[in-house]
Amino acid sequence: MTNYRVVDFVKDLRSVASQAAGEAAVVESVRPLAERLARHASWVRPEYYECDPTQGFGVHVLHEEPDHSLWVIAASWLPQRGAPPHNHGTWAVVAGVDGEENNVLWRRHGRQLKRQGAETIGPGQVAAFLSNAIHSVANEGVRTSLSLHVYGRNLNFAERSRFDPETGAEAPFPLKLQ
Repeated sequence: MTNYRVVDFVKDLRSVASQAAGEAAVVESVRPLAERLARHASWVRPEYYECDPTQGFGVHVLHEEPDHSLWVIAASWLPQRGAPPHNHGTWAVVAGVDGEENNVLWRRHGRQLKRQGAETIGPGQVAAFLSNAIHSVANEGVRTSLSLHVYGRNLNFAERSRFDPETGAEAPFPLKLQ
């Protein structure tokens, strides 16, 4: 089997994004591509495991279009850390590379958030989110985990929010890049 590289993935991603009609069609077409790249992890570098200790995770840009669309990152998660409930403001596909990423799915009911379920992804497994989906992320393991994230837009250029699960309060959720 030939090695699938980030450059190959980006070429395929551009094709899918230009041809698919709507977010749901895009994420369904991107899922198998992200799974393939996650399983061919020869692109992974040791520095992709570096995390911002105040943020609890690391964001390593693998590709971004000049207009900030089609953003591909390697996300690293410190043990016992994660991200609070948030949306992306764009579609997202996440594939496990090393370790596990636990996602709790949330739904807004008035001003409050209600837990709707959970999904854990490990190496080669994929989760997909539409732009208005709310989830939280945690690495419940004992070592740093790594996942591949693909977005329709750089999250720092999307209308992205984090939510307080107790009060439902919404606030901007910018990312620190490595």
